[in-house]
Amino acid sequence: MAEIVAMGRMPHQGPMARTTDEDRRRCEEALTGVGAAHLAERGFLTLSGGERQRVLIARALAQEPRVLVLDEPTNHLDIAHQLEILALVRGSGLTVLTALHDLNLAALHCDLVHVIAGGRIVASGAPYDVLTTELLAEVFGVRAHRVATRDRRAPTALRPPADPPHHHLLRSPATMPNPTRPAALLLAAALALTGCGADVTTQADGKEGSTEADRHYPVTVENCGEKRTYAKAPQRVVTNDVGITEIMFALGLENHMAGYVMPDDKGDMTSVPWKDGYKKTKWLSKERINKELVLDANADLVFAGWNYGFNEGEGFTPAELKRVGVDSYLLSESCRNGQGKARGVMPPLDALYTDLRNLGKIFDVEDRAESLITSFRKEVADAQAKAPKGDDRPRVFLYDDGKDKPLTSGAYAGPHDIITKAGGDHIMKDLKDSWTTVGWETVVDRDPEVIVINNYGDTTADQKRAFLKSYKPLANVSAIKNDRIVVLDYVDLVESPRNPAAISSLAEDLRKFAR
Repeated sequence: MAEIVAMGRMPHQGPMARTTDEDRRRCEEALTGVGAAHLAERGFLTLSGGERQRVLIARALAQEPRVLVLDEPTNHLDIAHQLEILALVRGSGLTVLTALHDLNLAALHCDLVHVIAGGRIVASGAPYDVLTTELLAEVFGVRAHRVATRDRRAPTALRPPADPPHHHLLRSPATMPNPTRPAALLLAAALALTGCGADVTTQADGKEGSTEADRHYPVTVENCGEKRTYAKAPQRVVTNDVGITEIMFALGLENHMAGYVMPDDKGDMTSVPWKDGYKKTKWLSKERINKELVLDANADLVFAGWNYGFNEGEGFTPAELKRVGVDSYLLSESCRNGQGKARGVMPPLDALYTDLRNLGKIFDVEDRAESLITSFRKEVADAQAKAPKGDDRPRVFLYDDGKDKPLTSGAYAGPHDIITKAGGDHIMKDLKDSWTTVGWETVVDRDPEVIVINNYGDTTADQKRAFLKSYKPLANVSAIKNDRIVVLDYVDLVESPRNPAAISSLAEDLRKFAR
């Protein structure tokens, strides 16, 4: 690694400076980022062409540039590493100017393209607007169809036409010449480059400048104890789970989303003011989120959480996404508190307000975030004013699922704040975790007067109610004897903008049960 450190870190060293621990750390991060950490001890001349390409890109990143100029960065790389490298540089926060011959890669990864032919720029703009069938025929001398992968604001993919019928293998547009075009012009087309880079505005005096939004960046927020810096507002966010997705919708950030992942059941959507977000945003999958889905969506940020998508056992983590150039934001309810994998570092509603403020800053919608927080605080305060107090507060147990051991919530999951602020005494408030299991004997010993069922999963709320009422060890528990069971939707109980309304609803139910 010493040679790479010297070559990549010289701009940050004096004439006689020696390699420092910081230099080594920067190089290790760069190598890991391009998937080349395992090459650190290899001699450069022993590397394959693709390996050399990745190492050279790592060297460039180790220099900590503000602008990255790349000439055919995907040359000699297989398809998987092409996608990973381009996702990496796109998510690096740098202004990137690159030359590419692969039109599909340019269309999928560039914000702005310049098509150069005969030594001059013949077209500039967003990929969808520039890479038209007419331009492909004129400049590249090929016939191709465009396949729109998303909406008009997004890039496009290109494929050859279906005719002639004897073509059994699809070939890239650049290899399918139009036989009617003169050969001399085909040579010029073969030399044409598609350049992509940042969109730089021009001020009235003709000098390069920036918009008001640009001047807002970079921004730094604290997320789960770590400082995270964003060079610009992410444009292709993938969210996982209902509550996380609706935080984005509540902030009006549908246009910054590539899509969302969640099960079929989204709960009752009739009263949420942001329900139209589901119509404007793509539902990517009802299965588990994974790296392949994220890369296929060309995401620049994943908003998920520990056990809300991120999971070491499945190899889907913020560190793994960073390796392929995709940033992450962690749901604050899911932050780990340093006690193994136990989660929770702040009261649940504070977690919601923290995420709203952070995302407001990241996406430059701070006024909208503060307006939401103010309205949510008022809704909670109004509910608390009418909620049972003192000795009238009933003991409440949250039941998610499980027969051998019940899955419930501790002090750092949404139900704690919802139960407490609704006027209940949360019997598991001493558990310094978010969602966790306990023994039935603990439930019986604490004798809840009300049970709140989490309406979630393959087991319906009615099936959960039937189990609780038929489970003999619970027969003498007050909530079972008096049939005081309340049902709330899953999205009401995890961190989400539905939490305040859930407090109001539960407070009304608990008033009926107050002693």
